[in-house]
Amino acid sequence: MESRRDRFRRQLARLAGTGSPREAIDAGLYVPRPASGNRLAQRIDLQPNATRVLAGPIGNGKSTELVVLAEALNGLPDVWAAVVDVSLVHDLSDLQEGSLVAAAGVYLQDEHKLDNGAFRRLREVAYGATNSLKQLLKLSLSTVSLSTEGDGRPSRGLLQEPDNRAGSAQALAPLLLDAINETQEAKGLHPVLLFDSLDRARDPSGFRTVLEHDARALVDHGFGVVLTAPVSVLWSDSGELRALTETWETLPYEDPLKNAEAVEFLIEILRRRADLQTLPEATWLPLVEASGGVLRDLIELARSAVEEAYLAGRDAVGPQEVDAAIAHFARALALGLDGAAISTLISVQATQQVRVFDEPTLRLLKNRQILEHRDASGSYFEPHPALGSMLQRWAKAS
Repeated sequence: MESRRDRFRRQLARLAGTGSPREAIDAGLYVPRPASGNRLAQRIDLQPNATRVLAGPIGNGKSTELVVLAEALNGLPDVWAAVVDVSLVHDLSDLQEGSLVAAAGVYLQDEHKLDNGAFRRLREVAYGATNSLKQLLKLSLSTVSLSTEGDGRPSRGLLQEPDNRAGSAQALAPLLLDAINETQEAKGLHPVLLFDSLDRARDPSGFRTVLEHDARALVDHGFGVVLTAPVSVLWSDSGELRALTETWETLPYEDPLKNAEAVEFLIEILRRRADLQTLPEATWLPLVEASGGVLRDLIELARSAVEEAYLAGRDAVGPQEVDAAIAHFARALALGLDGAAISTLISVQATQQVRVFDEPTLRLLKNRQILEHRDASGSYFEPHPALGSMLQRWAKAS
């Protein structure tokens, strides 16, 4: 018979983050969003050769949606799609011209086990092992020699050699296209690359650089491109960036306090992960409402409630443990808030609007202390629901 400890361990494991979106999908934990990404897949199907951006705040499942989008695209008869996690092969603080093209070549070779002469040539230029970009441009692809020294693993970021940067996007894009076309699975198909992790880049100027140079070079050579956008550009004047793309999709938080579809979506996430003996269905709605629609926060709140129940010696999570988990989460959210930030939160709670997107307010948005939701009329803002009790006390004190 399973012990109480083992049962709680099993429940916490079901609520733990998986190593990758692929693992979550394979485990049956993925739940399609109310606003399905199928629209973006249809747009790419109609026009594969274009630059598109998938934006959204941290913790709302963009990485998983990219994997699902790639699967949908690979189900089309004339498209070959792959997700490229840039952060696994390159420093996101050093996004320079050519970074995305080089990252795609290295990542596809490593993660998708795609290997041919063109991939190896691209890798050498990316890491500056033997052939500089100038040599690549001078020599035909059939005559560029390959280094056999070492295993080709990076000792530093991509394109660190100064000579291997200027013009690198346009120079490397056809080499990447040749590399992909030489693989049997992609031969004769429209290649579409989905670049993940760019939402974690802190410097929007680096994102602008790769959008202007890399995305344009890839599209010029027949690729379709989808990029995640840094959180820092969500609430800024990004008109110039949007002008560089065919479409700019935003994946917002789903509001469980006003949207019945959002409630069912978030409830289904818990349904697929919960052991009813440990995390009863009666506890789900309070956890969903306290999450504000942030997927990451929903899972964290559920895990915290399970831990509270175990430490209290109970057999299952109840209202007391849910309240304790929300209070603990609220205290963590409130760390570092000063008087000005609290005034901003109280104002947003009263008006559902952000009056000015200055640096302190952007910090509240990035830290999820203020959440942006969307409905048919546009965007509206609210403090994170977990802060509700604290805000009431602060409002009375002020």
